[in-house]
Amino acid sequence: MSEKSALILGGTGAVGSILVHEILESGKFTKVTAVGRRQFEYDGPNGETLEQKVVDFENLEAHKEAFKGSFDTVFCTLGTTRALAGSAERFLAIDKGYVINSAKILHEQNPHLQIHFLYCSSVGAHPQSMFLYMRTKGEIEQELGEIGFDRVSLFRPAMFEVEKMREDRGRLSHYFLSGILNISKVLRPRGWIKVRTVAKSMLNVALGETKDVTPQKITKEHGTKIEIFENAQMLDIGN
Repeated sequence: MSEKSALILGGTGAVGSILVHEILESGKFTKVTAVGRRQFEYDGPNGETLEQKVVDFENLEAHKEAFKGSFDTVFCTLGTTRALAGSAERFLAIDKGYVINSAKILHEQNPHLQIHFLYCSSVGAHPQSMFLYMRTKGEIEQELGEIGFDRVSLFRPAMFEVEKMREDRGRLSHYFLSGILNISKVLRPRGWIKVRTVAKSMLNVALGETKDVTPQKITKEHGTKIEIFENAQMLDIGN
């Protein structure tokens, strides 16, 4: 087993919960730390390498110690939607605030570590987008590149194909969305992506297993190396 240590932010969401299992089952990390709002159950292989830390993302200043460690790889799948957040203001506070504040504290707590930060963004992310969701993702991407990490990998998945229906969605809604998904997959087969493929693509990039896929690359003046993986590339890497 290689001497790699990972931190996971957002390990209970659609992508994050699968990513946690993929990371632990890979056996490639000697230490895996999950920082989140609540703990989760895990009974798979390499469970002894997992440490869970519960924090209040609304008051991260009180939880700085949770971000201190010998991490070389950080996976971030934190995020929400305006509908789930309840308003544009709450969406920004959660989707952008949680990610950027966590990233800044992480860097402050570990200023001498060469960290590879991997973030699950969105297709169409751009700081000048007219759409709130994509504009916010673009702003997050931009700010992550300025924090000072050694390497930042940005993943821009298209529409998610989830493995199970959210509990707050009714059966009729589930059938309706499933029908649209099946039609869209025929018309645009690479316009969708399974959440497991998203998780696997993030893990594979972290491990350097990219199947010769070449992302867009940018190097900032202060040295941060940024790479952007679009949906089609994620499909190639994660499948």
